[in-house]
Amino acid sequence: MSLRVDSNSKVKATRCAPQVSEVKKYITYTFNDITAYPSRFGDQLISFVRAFYLAYAQKLPLVCKKFKEFDKLKISDMLGQTIGGVKLLAENQTTERTKQVLKHQDDIKGFFETDADSFEIPYGPYDSPFDHLTFTNRNGENFPIVDIDPHNLEIISCLKELIAPKGPIEEIEVTQDISIALHFRGGSGKDTDETKNEYPCKFSKREDCIDILKQITLENEDKSIYCHLFTDLQEEDKLKLLVEFKQQFPSITFDTTRGASLLKDFFGMAQHWTYFSRADSQFGAMAELLSQPLFSRKQRLKQHQYYLEKFNEKNSSLPQNVQKV
Repeated sequence: MSLRVDSNSKVKATRCAPQVSEVKKYITYTFNDITAYPSRFGDQLISFVRAFYLAYAQKLPLVCKKFKEFDKLKISDMLGQTIGGVKLLAENQTTERTKQVLKHQDDIKGFFETDADSFEIPYGPYDSPFDHLTFTNRNGENFPIVDIDPHNLEIISCLKELIAPKGPIEEIEVTQDISIALHFRGGSGKDTDETKNEYPCKFSKREDCIDILKQITLENEDKSIYCHLFTDLQEEDKLKLLVEFKQQFPSITFDTTRGASLLKDFFGMAQHWTYFSRADSQFGAMAELLSQPLFSRKQRLKQHQYYLEKFNEKNSSLPQNVQKV
């Protein structure tokens, strides 16, 4: 059975100081292998989003574990409030309960019908079929699936209110007819060649980006085009890539934000763009999710399209337990 979210419910934040004794059941979340990846903003953010999505569907309180940049986001000032029917709790506002942990094979509806009063949602990727079907977590288990509906604008509105910067972040100004957000993930921090071989679609390739830009220019021959490069490359490598793209496509106006902070790049990606291109990076996926509604954007162009098509030929559908919430 599938569980549906009422998309007609009103998005409303109300202040209410929760008492632990009043909270009979709640949802919380865990992060992806925090020993190996202790500060991955995108990975940690998707853990929160998955748990909030289920809390919204169940109208259960959500215990908000802090993640990277948490204190710089508005959610940190909203603990104790209720938004979209979800009461937001700080970690120290709960006591240990009977815990149920979501597994890959679990039926979502049945998961919440157990006698547990604490429901833990582990990390899982946003929309990568490779992670769901092929890869496992460090314990050798397939990731549990929460199939988030990006068209549910009530939930997106809640998330945009929570995942918003406390301080002002200036939007990237675009005056051209067509705008492109191009997220080039080259790999940084603990990323290694082994990681790239294990998760090939999480990283960008120049060839894919060039093919995408060619497609866009052919579709918009009579229009002016602007492309903003978002990347985790070091500053020197970022500028080299920018020059390479400029030489390849002289008709496109390219730019990047030099010395951008993590949040400046993230919310720059999250503003509206005509085209949005990214690999299967959770950082890019979360920025794209917050740049909803999808129907107002002309197109999102997936990198690694050829690889995706070949993969889908062998795996025509997700596992049977994938459900719309």
